[in-house]
Amino acid sequence: MQKLIDEAIKPYEGEKGSLIPILQSVQEKCGYISEEAVSTMAQRLKMSEHEIYGVVTFYAQFRFAKPGDHLVKVCLGTACHVRGGEQVMDMTERTLSIQPGETTPDAAFNP
Repeated sequence: MQKLIDEAIKPYEGEKGSLIPILQSVQEKCGYISEEAVSTMAQRLKMSEHEIYGVVTFYAQFRFAKPGDHLVKVCLGTACHVRGGEQVMDMTERTLSIQPGETTPDAAFNP
């Protein structure tokens, strides 16, 4: 994983203002933002880990846990709500025994 992190950081080495593209690249290559990645970025970009965690937690696009092999998406918009989207979501949660954002223990599904 360290090699993937290094590849993501290298084009932006020393550019503190490039944190978001680096985070996006790390997540694209590794699937998520690991503690190891945060530590490496902090050292290489001369930032504190707290600064990096502040950015990662601010944006919903970033995740700290490895995603499942299969992503399950359930529409909960207005039109889907009218057609039973919440019931589909409830059934998905019960069937997989997880909540949105969690991953099944076998790492197969991630709603």
